[in-house]
Parts: sequence; C-alpha cells; structure tokens
Amino acid sequence: MPIVDSYGLPSIWMRAIQAAEARYSKGSADASVTQLIAPAQQQELIRQHKHEIKEELVDKLWAFDGTLVHLMLELAGPGDNDIIETRVSVELEGWTVSGQIDLYSERHCTIYDVKRTSIYALKDGMKPEWEAQLNCYRYLWTRNFPDLPVEQLRLMPWYKDWEPTRGSEFDYPDIPIEARPVTMWTLEKTEDYLRSRIKLHQAARDGIVAPCTRDERWQSEDIWRVQKAGKTIRGGKCTDKKQAYRLALEKGCTVVYSAGRAVRCRGTERLKRPYCPVAAFCPQLRKELDS
Repeated sequence: MPIVDSYGLPSIWMRAIQAAEARYSKGSADASVTQLIAPAQQQELIRQHKHEIKEELVDKLWAFDGTLVHLMLELAGPGDNDIIETRVSVELEGWTVSGQIDLYSERHCTIYDVKRTSIYALKDGMKPEWEAQLNCYRYLWTRNFPDLPVEQLRLMPWYKDWEPTRGSEFDYPDIPIEARPVTMWTLEKTEDYLRSRIKLHQAARDGIVAPCTRDERWQSEDIWRVQKAGKTIRGGKCTDKKQAYRLALEKGCTVVYSAGRAVRCRGTERLKRPYCPVAAFCPQLRKELDS
C-alpha cells in the first residue's frame, strides 16, 4: 500500500518506515495469525485494493513502535535459555498459517509477546484479540516444537504513555513494562478457533463476505440521555432504553438518543478519520452512511 506524506516530514521518516515494512514477511503462508484474527471483510478489501489504498506517514509512525521492539530483541540476541524471533507455521484447512514468536523462555516454558501500547488499552482487562493471538502462537509452537512445552503465556505491554506520577489512577502499573498472564485455551479449542477463522477468510476470497461485527468495528454503545432543560440530569446517561424512559417518566424529563459510533470505521467524534485502511471501499460502511 502506497505511503503518502501530506505534512512534509523530513524524508528520513519515510525511509525508516519503508525499510521497516520491507523487513516483515509472512513467508509463503496464506495468512498470518494477526491477519486471521482481523475482520475477514477488512482483509479481503485490503487484498482487492492494496494498490489503491494510501496510508499517511504520520499514521504509520505508531506502528513503527512495534518494529523498534523487534530490533531490541535482535540486539539482545538469544540467551542460554531464550529463543527469540522465531517464525512458525502450520497447515490447516488447506492453508498455511504463520506467526512470529517474540520470545520463548526454556527456563520458564513461557511464550512472551511484547507490545508497545497505551496503558488505557488494558484498563478494562486483556483484549480478546490479544488472548486469541497468544493462544494461536502456542498452538503453532507446540505443533513445530513438541519437545519444548508451553506452560504459560505472557503479554508484555511496554507502555508508551506511562508516567511515574499517575499511580493513583485505577490499577495504574508501577513500571512502564510488565508481564501479564494470558488465559491459556486447550489446544483443541485453539485449533477449532483457527479452523473457523480460516474458513471465514476463505469464504471472503470466494465472494461470501461476512460483515464486520460490532466488536470488530469498535462500536461504542448507544446512549439515551435523560435531560431537563437541555441538560443531562445526574445519573441520566443510560445504555438501556427502557431504563432511560422509566427515569424520564419519574423525573418529568425528555430522552435524547445518540447512536453508537463505529470508531474503527469512522474515527472518533473529535478526530473524524477512520482507523480502518479500507473504510473508503467498505460496502457495509457505505450502506450505513447512505441510510
């Protein structure tokens, strides 16, 4: 996908991003684990329109954080009990699926995955897609290295917005990087998950495209605001329609409805730029906007 620079940044940033992207390869695989976990509709639209999609350089700089993590692992090199940056693959449903393991510790029989992310990304717990990713990595690893058991999975978030003075907020981490346990699935459950995702993406290749789900679209909740004189009353922001109207009846108020927003597709209210690279080509979003 072509990268454009609409803001006139020094060319070193463009060269760095292009070099980083050239380093990544899923090998001869039909799909990587991260591609399988992603929405099938999105991945098929990327495949169809990859030469038409233009990505802004400034938007790619955040992704460059992940490349820096891999460079750090390469600089560290393998230790006596560490295996780093290992690409593994399996054959399922006629497809080859690959994934790159950041770190396997023989001493702890643990797979680690390092992510540069925001503290707020984990404020409400482990993201389902990250849990799925780590379990898929375990499945691939076990199929390739049955003599190297995986007894634990650990996500290592390296927080780019950590501040030492913010410790009073929610469950704020004490340090800018930590190892969080990830729930381990059975290998049977993981294989079933992988097969179902492969079939979904294969169907998309054949023209049977499943629309993106609310979760995949990062859909915010519908809100009903109970208001008096144009202002929302205390406790009047409701995600349940019946609750809102009961409260309005009790307080002699009106109800104002705000539809949830598909943030991945349309951006936030403040920054109205989609996070999905194929939003401009998406029939699901087009239909929604037309209605």
